[in-house]
Formats: sequence, C-alpha cells, structure tokens
Amino acid sequence: MNPEEIQDLLSKMDALVTDEDQSICALNMTALMKDPIVSNRLGVELLQRLPPNYKFDGIVTPAGDGSYFAYATAMAAWARFIVAEKDASWKLHEGHQVNDKEKIIVMSDKPWNPETDELIEFVESRGGKVVGVLLPFLTDEEPMKNYPVCGLW
Repeated sequence: MNPEEIQDLLSKMDALVTDEDQSICALNMTALMKDPIVSNRLGVELLQRLPPNYKFDGIVTPAGDGSYFAYATAMAAWARFIVAEKDASWKLHEGHQVNDKEKIIVMSDKPWNPETDELIEFVESRGGKVVGVLLPFLTDEEPMKNYPVCGLW
C-alpha cells in the first residue's frame, strides 16, 4: 500500500488524529483496533518498511492504547511482544523481559518524541540491542541512527 492508500484507509476508520491546522499528529489506536484484519495488514506494511530479511527478537512498546498496534505488528513478525511503562522511571510489565543482547525493535504510537529516546535507553540498560524503531508516521524530528527508523508514511 502506498502512503495515500494507508491514510485514506485510516481516515475511513476515524483513526487519524489531526491538530488545529488539520495536520495529522497521531493515530487513534482504539479506532484502528476495531478491525483486526486492517491492524494486522498495517502491521505487515510497517514491517515491510524494514530492510529485507531484517531479523529481530521482540518489539518493546509503551503501555497504553498504542500497544494494541504493537501487539498486532509483533504477531505479524512472529516476534515477542514486550510492554514497558513509565511511572517515576521505566519498568517492564510483570512477566515481560528483555534478554541480554536480544535484538529489539522499539515501537511507539506517536511520532518521535523524548519518550522514544527514553525507551531506547531503557531497553539498552536492560542489555537489549535496539535494532530499529517503528513509528506510525515520520516527521522531520527523527534523529539519525545506525538502525532503521520507519513509519507507515
């Protein structure tokens, strides 16, 4: 699917969140999850933005509604699904773990923001090796990294 087709599909699902200028600023993940076939398809689309045959072990995502789409994406990739949440500091949900040297994709439901950097640092502090970042869409805010940073558009 090309970016216009993806945005049109999300618009029909009322899954696009716009600001006062009508610029897309986020995705409504609850609306997206109303159709598991679409959420799975978009998870596959997002994974196809990674280089061919890209290998990783798990997807780490912040807790919340955005984790639904990360779960669908992890299932499409046959990867482990790992949830982290932030109170005073980051921690993994009970029963979730990042193993030493495990290849991890960080996935957020928002464009790049300070939380993305914090989550990357947290994963690395747990011994994981961040090998990519998946976002709903890209802006001009993504820093240059030595791994892929991909969005649906």
